[in-house]
Amino acid sequence: MPAENAKALNYIGQLDEARCNGRWDALPELARKIEKHASHRTCIYTTARAEAQVAAHIRQQRNDSLPPTPTTPPPDLPSLIDSLAAAKDQETTHKQDVFAAETCLAWIHWVLDQPSESLARLPSNVAETIDNLRHGDESFTGWTQVCIVKAAYLKGSVQEKNGAIDEALKTYESVLHFVGSDILSAASLQFKAWSEALLARLCVLLDISKAGDRPEDLGSALHAFRLWARLMENGKAQFSGEALADPPDMRRAVWKAYYDTLSIILRRGSLYSGSSDPDHALLGDAAEHASEEQYLSARLQQRAELKLAESVYESLLLKEARFPKASESNEEVDAWAESVMGNWRIICGPAWTDEELGEGGKAAVGKGVLDILYRAATKSYHSTRILRHLFIVHSSLAEFDLAFKAFDSYVEIVSRGKDRAEKSGEEDPGLDDDNTVLRTAAEAVRILCRFGTRRHAEKAKEVGEQIEKWLKQQTPASRPGTATSEAPHANKSTERLLSPRVLAIAHRAVGISRAHWARLTYEATARSTFQAQAVQAFRKALHPEYQDTTNLETLYALGLLLAEMRDINGAIKVVKRALSSNPRGDGLRSPDGVVGNAEGEDANYVHERKLIPLWHLLALLLTAKSDFNTAAKTCDAAFDQFDDATVLFGNQGEAYRSEHLNESSAELEKSRGNADKGLVDRMESFEKEGILQVKVTQLLLLEVVEGTTAAVDASMELLGLYKRLYGDPTGDIKPPETVDISVQNTPGNRAMLQERRHTTSLLIDVWLFIAGLYARAALFEDAKGAVDEAFKLADNLESEMSQDQSSAKAFFERGWGGGKSIEELWADIWAARGEIAAAEAEPHEALGHFEKGLSHNPDHPAAVVGLSTILLDIYGQVIPAESAQRASAKEGRSAKDSKSNAPDPEELNRLAARDRAYSLLSSLTKLGTGWDYSEAWFALARAYEEGGQVQKAKDVLWWKIYSYHATIHTAPRGVKGLRCPLTLRSPGYAHLGPLLLGPNNNADNDDIPTTSRPSTTHPRFPACLRCIRAGEADCCIVQRRATPEERAAFSPLVKTPMEENRLFMTVIMLPTDRDVANPALFAEKMRRRDELLREVQMKEERAALAPRRIVTDYNQFSAEELKKIRKGQKKDSYLLGGKIENREKVLKPTESWGEKWVGRREEEEREFVRQTREKADEILAAVEAGGIWA
Repeated sequence: MPAENAKALNYIGQLDEARCNGRWDALPELARKIEKHASHRTCIYTTARAEAQVAAHIRQQRNDSLPPTPTTPPPDLPSLIDSLAAAKDQETTHKQDVFAAETCLAWIHWVLDQPSESLARLPSNVAETIDNLRHGDESFTGWTQVCIVKAAYLKGSVQEKNGAIDEALKTYESVLHFVGSDILSAASLQFKAWSEALLARLCVLLDISKAGDRPEDLGSALHAFRLWARLMENGKAQFSGEALADPPDMRRAVWKAYYDTLSIILRRGSLYSGSSDPDHALLGDAAEHASEEQYLSARLQQRAELKLAESVYESLLLKEARFPKASESNEEVDAWAESVMGNWRIICGPAWTDEELGEGGKAAVGKGVLDILYRAATKSYHSTRILRHLFIVHSSLAEFDLAFKAFDSYVEIVSRGKDRAEKSGEEDPGLDDDNTVLRTAAEAVRILCRFGTRRHAEKAKEVGEQIEKWLKQQTPASRPGTATSEAPHANKSTERLLSPRVLAIAHRAVGISRAHWARLTYEATARSTFQAQAVQAFRKALHPEYQDTTNLETLYALGLLLAEMRDINGAIKVVKRALSSNPRGDGLRSPDGVVGNAEGEDANYVHERKLIPLWHLLALLLTAKSDFNTAAKTCDAAFDQFDDATVLFGNQGEAYRSEHLNESSAELEKSRGNADKGLVDRMESFEKEGILQVKVTQLLLLEVVEGTTAAVDASMELLGLYKRLYGDPTGDIKPPETVDISVQNTPGNRAMLQERRHTTSLLIDVWLFIAGLYARAALFEDAKGAVDEAFKLADNLESEMSQDQSSAKAFFERGWGGGKSIEELWADIWAARGEIAAAEAEPHEALGHFEKGLSHNPDHPAAVVGLSTILLDIYGQVIPAESAQRASAKEGRSAKDSKSNAPDPEELNRLAARDRAYSLLSSLTKLGTGWDYSEAWFALARAYEEGGQVQKAKDVLWWKIYSYHATIHTAPRGVKGLRCPLTLRSPGYAHLGPLLLGPNNNADNDDIPTTSRPSTTHPRFPACLRCIRAGEADCCIVQRRATPEERAAFSPLVKTPMEENRLFMTVIMLPTDRDVANPALFAEKMRRRDELLREVQMKEERAALAPRRIVTDYNQFSAEELKKIRKGQKKDSYLLGGKIENREKVLKPTESWGEKWVGRREEEEREFVRQTREKADEILAAVEAGGIWA
């Protein structure tokens, strides 16, 4: 065989370069020159001419406006087969030319849609062919490299058409080592084009999101997709295979498959190994033993790869997708938004940390998702999915104003769509389904009630009403996924078509909105209605038919509401039910409120974390029953439920822990090097606040049990705990700096300020709480120092807030996030200073502090009450109107006017002080901020009494009795106090015990431990704990609300809403121990109470205040029920009689008289009162002589 001359070699090189770069028009001329200068190379120039004609044929088909007829192929291609086969057979020297000819023949058959002939032309094993083509040190030409990939692609595609998917996968994978070699970086255009086609088919087949029945191979899939990304230059490649017949959106489909595969790996929690070996791309079970550096590196690599696929696919989608018509929806864009949100829920959940996500952490990821959603919205029309996702992500970033703008648009579109569907009977396919809509509305209620103000609570009530409307609204039963045997356009109630769990979520949201509004509403008459509606909604959410009977959120909300309604025993039952629930019954909440997987719950102690507020609520309930020791143990149980204290707090010091936790603490051996971290490092702000509240309650209980000194000694633990939870705030505060007024603050910066205000408000409350401990321990200098620390924090926060907004409105408004406004913080600080000064017997200094507090917040309850108390003391001449210094300075001037007939200035000052106290207190109790502030009502009663309006003072006291609900707060102050209306000398700071029940009165809660009663004549009977402590039990009338069972017995008789309200307000009186021992004294109390009630002039007011006897219509009862009623009346007459032998006929040996007293005012009672009145007068005179009555 003659050797080629220089010209021939030159033309052969040019031919190879033209082939590799797809310059098909140059091939015929180069083939002619090669034939002229190297006529023996028949195979190469014949193949080149054939390839040029095939490429021209493909271009002609693509440019032809008419579709080609498959049965009539172009005449020139079949004629090429014989000549090309003959040229191939004649070539015996150049194996690469033979292989190129065989590949060209297979290509011709493939273009002619002759798969069997094409498969017959290709080698049986492409990998072996590669080895056979290597001849000594001879390297592959550029076109031979292209033909290797081309042959593998043609063979694999034919195998796919024949249904041999496994064989096709093997064929594609046989050249991956060749495609992934170093030649790819300097590869030609045709090599990249055919490699793109091969990798595209391989990636689509390896897409585990559509794997079907084939076994998944995550390692091979990752290897193929990474080669694809490398070939596409991370989405920047501009080449295109003109000779290929793939669909134009193939690249987008591959990137989508890449993203879906990475998403599945993310959701399964698999960890990258960093190895390029497909068999070891993931760590699998070895992830548990990975080092901290390896773990962090794998997470960073995983996030970077996911972000790459995400950005490239999004750019292709937005470029190629069209804007839909008004009657259409862009399904691919909506599905893309769903995929992004699914990954966001995992990445921003508890399984990932900020350092594993790179710069910006979870906040940067959330902002990136927002950008994606807003860009997706440009390719959609009124997409409820995208609006829902915008609401969720904005909420997670604390950008609540923007979140609820999206939510309002979402509700408007959904409401209109539902109204149209209800009228037309046809469901709008573009709207979210009912389950999703109700879940979203429930999440809105949760956010509004947790992070919002009173204005937002009212909006939550409106959303709850909207949920109720949607539940009752008719929904077309013919919508997709709804099975019905009725007519195709029949409508059904939405509630009948929803899943049980969603119904439970919806009813819980309604209950939360009602209960939250009941706490904030100013209308006392409507409050009980909202509470009753909330209880009904919670009970319905816990119904077994909804399959959510152990939901911790519902049980906590119900228990808290029952505590607020003063049903302490019922609240304890609910809390105990929650604490004994199955740990798997309630999953982890992701940022949008969706329950997470169960695998991560054990490692993150999700169930135990959710039980912390329930343990705290149980401790508060036990304090209401004066079981302080058990309450303290309950607080410890909130931390003991974790395996070890280091699980919760880590190993970063133990100064914040109580002695109990320090004793039980043990070192945990961790597999990775983050042993100094604890669960608190992965908690949200409100979870941390719950832990802080438990610690505050522990200190309060310590003060009650062991004294104020012990609580003061342990107060530094509270500051250490705050530092562990939130860090050192002094290192985070930036000094004031000059700010360009043209700079616009972004929502993200404001969200950071909101978080900053929340944490600083908590720290200020902690310092003020510690100051209160010091003041009660008479350590006034230390108390002032604690207030000074709070002062510094408030000053720094005000400076930082002024850089964002310097208007008075910005300082006065609380905003989102749960923190206090700047003005509220200043009012708290000045009120605390005033209380310390008052405790130091410096009333005039306290007066100035309270005045400053009111200058910041005119409705601050503590400042108003403190100032009013001092003003009333001035009027009562308990203290002088002015300090001694000022009084001596004015002494000389007042002597000159001593002969004047003008009114005495001191008398005018006293009257002015009284009138101002009345004005302040009246405004506070009417505005709403003080409607449940007991001290304000008592101070107002004193103001009336000092002014000689005794009747109004009595009316205020009785009104407070019947409008008061023992509200339990999870704030540091714990349970609110209320003094008995007939024992005004009881200390205002004493702990409230609604009723101190003995074991016999605790039959429904045998497993709740009870404390022994104070020693009285009859320790079995109920008594007011406040009056017992004050030594004034003789002056107390213990009262309670009618029980639900008692109200249910008379509910059929209720005809009007007014009667229903009166039934709810019905009060039943219980005699105290002393009353049982001395019936005459009890009768005198009843007489005094009747006198108070008869003095009420307004008939409606009397109906609201007085304890009522429900008049029953005997005609509406059966004979058996009537018999029971008369039997009960007879027993009551025995109880009200003075004969002990009659009582013994009614009472069992284990029963107390108070259990049988139901408050009915029968004729026998009136007769008994009349008979004992004279004796009662003597007893009353003796009591008054002893100074017990106020």
